[in-house]
Amino acid sequence: MQSMIRWRVYRAGGRMRTVTKMQIMAAVLVGFFLGYVLLPSTISFSTDEAGQGDPVGKGFYNAKPRAAAIQISPDGREFIVEGRAKRILSGAIHYFRVVPDYWDDRLRKLRASGLNTVETYVPWNAHEPVPGVFDFTGILDVAEFIKTAQHLGLHVIVRPGPYICAEWEMGGLPAWLLHDPNMVLRSNYAPYTKAVSRYFTRLFKVLGPTPELVRWTHHWVPGGERVWLLDE
Repeated sequence: MQSMIRWRVYRAGGRMRTVTKMQIMAAVLVGFFLGYVLLPSTISFSTDEAGQGDPVGKGFYNAKPRAAAIQISPDGREFIVEGRAKRILSGAIHYFRVVPDYWDDRLRKLRASGLNTVETYVPWNAHEPVPGVFDFTGILDVAEFIKTAQHLGLHVIVRPGPYICAEWEMGGLPAWLLHDPNMVLRSNYAPYTKAVSRYFTRLFKVLGPTPELVRWTHHWVPGGERVWLLDE
């Protein structure tokens, strides 16, 4: 068996040249290295009292929440939070797929990877299995998940849908919506938007002060750090 797989052939300088899989992998690794070394970074690291790295920024653990708008830098490369450039380094952990006993452990591992933000979907059909009946307990306690992340100094991006995809049944849409024979999902059909409104109203009461829904919204959770909402 050949140790190097011939990946593809292309024409260079008028001649045919064979590129191996090993050469392609080497080029990719060099590209990642150069990007890491050359690209500017605005994230500074410090250590908290527990000796954990603080990828969010120096002094973040002692910072007090203040109302602030999130903006985009003029060059479009960074977010401006509280007047400071902040690069959002995000990783996904879906609370409803991890038992609560492991939330702290998984979030610490995310932070140890150099990330400063955790992103999670919110599955509507799990929280409202029956019309008007909500469940935010146990593995569905999204507020507790957010508090755990905040305790570790992480930003949180909440993606409530209503449609989330996420390899989740019906993309998070409740099956009971289909009891209406005229239902048109993900549309301005009145019964659908009414159901979405009821869900969002209850969810935002759980999360904290109801934000103004836009594509990217910033709001505060009582006693917490920054939480952003990204709707469908």
